[in-house]
Amino acid sequence: MGEIYMTIGDVAAISAVFVTLFAVIWQTISARKLMARQLFLQLYAQYESEVMQRKRAAFARRLIDDVTGTTDIDDTVLVFLETLASMLHEKLIDRELIWTTFSIDICTYWSKSEKYIKRVRQKTNDSSLFDELERAYNELRPKTNDEVIEYYIYMETLRSD
Repeated sequence: MGEIYMTIGDVAAISAVFVTLFAVIWQTISARKLMARQLFLQLYAQYESEVMQRKRAAFARRLIDDVTGTTDIDDTVLVFLETLASMLHEKLIDRELIWTTFSIDICTYWSKSEKYIKRVRQKTNDSSLFDELERAYNELRPKTNDEVIEYYIYMETLRSD
């Protein structure tokens, strides 16, 4: 008479659905974490490659020599860091690994390139250029200081030697 009852088979079927759902969710989370770590390793390898080492050293030398007034610079390093910051913002890569590995780079290159970036934004009339890098810098800035930035940019100039 309208009574609701469940058989052992019904309970087993519902339990199986929940166990399967949990397994799929756990597997998806694990796969995402693995993908984030693999992406981090690929980015790190690219950043530490010989080609990028030379580009970082050349860019650091240009920044030390002061680039006021120019927009004619190889900004490969900034583009790399912007991509990294964008992936970080979109939660595609592991936040702690990025902060541990790239925080000084992000703070140093933003700090030393800020005038250049503002000139490029003005010249191109595009205020969104390097905005993810700026966002990352603003989050990280309290973790570093000007002395560290000056030392790090100098050390970057030595990379290709």
